[in-house]
Amino acid sequence: MVNKPQALEAGKDEPLPTNRIAPSEEMRQCLEQFLAAGIEQDEAPTSPLLRLAARVVLQETLEAEQRDVVGCE
Repeated sequence: MVNKPQALEAGKDEPLPTNRIAPSEEMRQCLEQFLAAGIEQDEAPTSPLLRLAARVVLQETLEAEQRDVVGCE
């Protein structure tokens, strides 16, 4: 019996993709979509904009700290 790597799903011959998008990149994409979509006239744009921007900054800081602790880039 041949052991298949864990990356293979049962019944499939191709490995699952291993490329992952960093959470900060996903958040940055959400921020870019928000900016591209614009806002409605009755909305106050600063609250959602600041919330998204703060989340991006905090996530990037967390990822940088994790890289420093683990020691890889």
